[in-house]
Amino acid sequence: MSYVIVVDTLCEGWQAWGESDGGMPEIFATKAEAQKEIDESFADLVCNQIHSGMRPDEEPEEMVMLLHEYVKGRKAVYEGASHEKVRG
Repeated sequence: MSYVIVVDTLCEGWQAWGESDGGMPEIFATKAEAQKEIDESFADLVCNQIHSGMRPDEEPEEMVMLLHEYVKGRKAVYEGASHEKVRG
């Protein structure tokens, strides 16, 4: 199985690492390998935030996903409590 690291953005929906400049998504052989990348990147981010006087983020924005489940630009739409469902 192959995995990608995905960020869920408000404006553009799901975006995989590596696609920001029109490239192909960065693909990982295992979920653990992808998670390790997220953890290392997040540790660097937190360190930089602390050194610059910012309050550090509590958890990473990125998530690991199976490549075959990834859809670039996918957005989930919350329709409110009256509908009590999420479309995506």
